[in-house]
Amino acid sequence: MLHFPREPFLICLCGVYAAAFASIRTQIRGLYGEDGIEPVDVFLRSVKRSYAGSRDASTLEWIVNRFPTLVWLHEPLQWTPSFCMEVICLVGATVSVLGVVRPAWRTAGPLALLWFCYLSIVQCGQTFMQFQWDSFLLEVGVLAVLLPPWWQPHRKTDDTFETPAAAIWTLRFLFFKFMLMSGAVKIQSRCPTWLGLTALDFHFASQPLPLPLAWYALQAPPIINRLAVAVTLLIEGPWTFFLLAPHAALRRVGAIQQIALQIFILLTGNYNFFNLLTLVLAGALLDIDSYAAKDTFRDAKTTTATQKSGIARVESAWNTFQTHPAVTKAVLSSSRGFCVYTWLEVFTMTAQDDPFKALEQRGFLELLQATRYVQAAGKLFAPFPDPTAALVVPGSDLLCGPCTC
Repeated sequence: MLHFPREPFLICLCGVYAAAFASIRTQIRGLYGEDGIEPVDVFLRSVKRSYAGSRDASTLEWIVNRFPTLVWLHEPLQWTPSFCMEVICLVGATVSVLGVVRPAWRTAGPLALLWFCYLSIVQCGQTFMQFQWDSFLLEVGVLAVLLPPWWQPHRKTDDTFETPAAAIWTLRFLFFKFMLMSGAVKIQSRCPTWLGLTALDFHFASQPLPLPLAWYALQAPPIINRLAVAVTLLIEGPWTFFLLAPHAALRRVGAIQQIALQIFILLTGNYNFFNLLTLVLAGALLDIDSYAAKDTFRDAKTTTATQKSGIARVESAWNTFQTHPAVTKAVLSSSRGFCVYTWLEVFTMTAQDDPFKALEQRGFLELLQATRYVQAAGKLFAPFPDPTAALVVPGSDLLCGPCTC
């Protein structure tokens, strides 16, 4: 049985959810209000126009089948869409805090509610909610629902519930996929700053929210920054395969190097919950591999009772598969068919010049449409945009001419 620090992991995940909901809550009116940058009411009207027969669809049908978001509840409640988004953020933040302090709120039900609340915000968030950390939180969140039991009648945690090994390994592969994509996009973008190992020469000063330590990092000799870029490309590139190594000690090395990278990023820049979520997942995997390494050096003493218990479990599982073919088919199609096929397909896209064309050729966009939160991860394949076109300040051309810096 794999040891998984379920309760510490879920407590930290609820803390990450709380940070995510609290941070976007303060920006709802400015971004999505009637006078906001991207008014959500205009967006929802355009969504309705894009669906045939939308006038006959009920609110529940919109939420469940057409465009999954709880913001559709603004119609029967007679709220403005932006206010509905604020309420969803408040509900999500409240459930997150309760999940931190009370075990009963760390069961599958509240975690599913947190995931759907954040999905509702991301669905209506448009440009400002299409970053890789938003999709990463949704991917981790939907897998976290599989970790705890659905019901916890007691105040204390249920230590008898065994965390599914499939869910643990899927989390591991998700973390591997995410870090490998982060490194692949740096190479596939053909950005001269990454390929020339000069990215950190200006990154610490040009990042959105640099921290005080970023100034000292900027003063480092160029050779140090180039070495740091090379190590980053290794950690997010070939060294990510340590996370899937057959030996627990090698997997520990993979988790430790990812933790070290995220701590360095966390000390020099503010990326809200992105680094925290990565640290939570890497820390949980490190804990698993630490126990696995101890088991490797433990005396291999197995009792007859243990052997009989293992044989009985195998026989029970086999009998279940024989007597319930429908259950067997559902398990194989959902877990192996979706998880393995999906991630292997996405993984093979990294070698494609045009990943979205490859996705379309495989008929994969229909699958991603059913799980829209995965779509944002495809942005990791896209080349970096032109930084000069990222922000245009009105009147800036009057000061120094057209900006080319």
